[in-house]
Amino acid sequence: MQKFLRILIIIFLFMMCLLIGAKLANVSLSGDEYIVINNNTQDQNQLRFLVLIVDELNIKNPELKSVWSVIIYDQDSSGFMFIPLTDVNVDGFKDIKRSFILTTIKDPHEKTIKFFNTKFKTKWDAYILLDRYAVEYLVKWITQDSLDVNSMVEVSKPVLIQNMCALITSRELNPIETIEWTLINPDHFKTNLPFERIVGRWQNLSNSNAILCEIISD
Repeated sequence: MQKFLRILIIIFLFMMCLLIGAKLANVSLSGDEYIVINNNTQDQNQLRFLVLIVDELNIKNPELKSVWSVIIYDQDSSGFMFIPLTDVNVDGFKDIKRSFILTTIKDPHEKTIKFFNTKFKTKWDAYILLDRYAVEYLVKWITQDSLDVNSMVEVSKPVLIQNMCALITSRELNPIETIEWTLINPDHFKTNLPFERIVGRWQNLSNSNAILCEIISD
């Protein structure tokens, strides 16, 4: 009989331990739900894009030509930062091209985004996928037709961005409402960023006293 009682007591204590542990775990999880993480002020005023440039987006198998990290910021100063992530002349670009996969609706595949996140140890807020036609159209629009894109050997080369930056910093930005989106979207331009955020960010830049623009390369 005593042996039986000891067994009951052990079982009872074991169950109590389980219940207390579950209760504590529940309290911890419930508390975490209400923890507010204050993001860095710099991050709140930055929009980071992973920009993938292909030859022609509306063909069956678009070929990747260039990958950039583009940062639009609006804090103590406002502007653009362009960072080339790839070089077609480097052997490593072959691995990048093999990891470039599009879905059936021509969006970057989840595996592709994860590959770039891992390779460059960066997480972007959104991606932009565009082809040569869209690049030419947007460069002409942002520079107000002041830059002869056709004179550039390759639209994804840093020299194009350098010339574009020189024009951006010397004049007011074009109103974003003047973009004829139907000319490029969705056959030549795709992004997962809501249109409202694009408009809002551009308006913030337009209201700035001065716009900075730079290209960061080795």
